Amino acid sequence: MSKEIKTFLIGIGIVFAIGAVLVLGMAIGSGTNSENQQSDSSSYEDTSTEGTESAESSTSSDSETDSNQATEADEPAPNWQKVASIEGNADKKSDTFELTGGKVKAIYQAKGNEYNDAYFNLKGIDDTSEDIAQTSGTMSDETFLYPEAGEYYLEVNVANNTKYELELLELK
Repeated sequence: MSKEIKTFLIGIGIVFAIGAVLVLGMAIGSGTNSENQQSDSSSYEDTSTEGTESAESSTSSDSETDSNQATEADEPAPNWQKVASIEGNADKKSDTFELTGGKVKAIYQAKGNEYNDAYFNLKGIDDTSEDIAQTSGTMSDETFLYPEAGEYYLEVNVANNTKYELELLELK
């Protein structure tokens, strides 16, 4: 047998020997780990039988927490609901609508050139007014408003037949 083949066979033998040691080590390690788990669970059982009164109060406390969480989970998460919208290319007012006093989001868009302007306003029937946005040319954006609860309408004023869209959403 040549020296190269002997070296090759010795190398393979070493690789197998290392592999066997690793497999044996993992087998021994998992056996020890399962023994530790059994030991841990038995000590847990021993401590859980002590102090029955505290275990019962803990259980009733846990069930109260669970019922509180269930109540909170039953309430729907707030989401954005469309309240009003208006579109066109001339001055216009929308029909009236109610706001509850929550957070309001206005999404607007205007299309035109540098001479096309749009003025978006939220008007209360009690003559209160809040500017939503003023645009020039082509523009789209959104903004937040915080009006008091009440009855409102949208008013849009434009110059040079600016095309526009305005949508009002309230977080409910």
